[in-house]
Amino acid sequence: MKPLTIGLSVLLPALALGAPPAAQDPWTKVPAFPTGCYSAQDDFAKDTESALEAVSAESARQEQIDNEIKERYDDLDPAEKQTRMQSYMMSHPEDVAKMMQANQAMGAEYQETATAQYEKRQKLEEELKNLMARYDGVLDKALAPLAAKRTSLPLADGEAATPQWAIEENNAVIKKTNAEYERVCGE
Repeated sequence: MKPLTIGLSVLLPALALGAPPAAQDPWTKVPAFPTGCYSAQDDFAKDTESALEAVSAESARQEQIDNEIKERYDDLDPAEKQTRMQSYMMSHPEDVAKMMQANQAMGAEYQETATAQYEKRQKLEEELKNLMARYDGVLDKALAPLAAKRTSLPLADGEAATPQWAIEENNAVIKKTNAEYERVCGE
């Protein structure tokens, strides 16, 4: 297919159906990040799941619409397609010229955008990796002495075999561990 034919084959079905409504940016549906250290402190997981379901449903709906349009276009007789394209081109030469210019610019713009997005993704992944490494290091440093303390306690499988002082000390260490986790998490 010639570039003009391809461009018009994309343009004509859209014109036949009218301009699509402005789509809502799916990123606006992402819930606010959690502020608590424990999942029970907020509804982030539930809200994220709901947002994902909503975006997935919208995506499926749009895919169905797109498939129906494509089927209608594919069902057109090639001669009818050609006639419609020629008719449109004759009636709207300025639109065809604009579309051709846009198609030419689109390739370069796409390449620039794709490269920029790839670089941004790499940078964000590296930042996340560094952040997680710092967090794990701080958390390990804060919790290591408490884990060592728990390991040194004479804890048995059943509390009946564990001395009362060890149970009390274990409970105190667990409380300190939770407090340290919350401190590090909050930072």
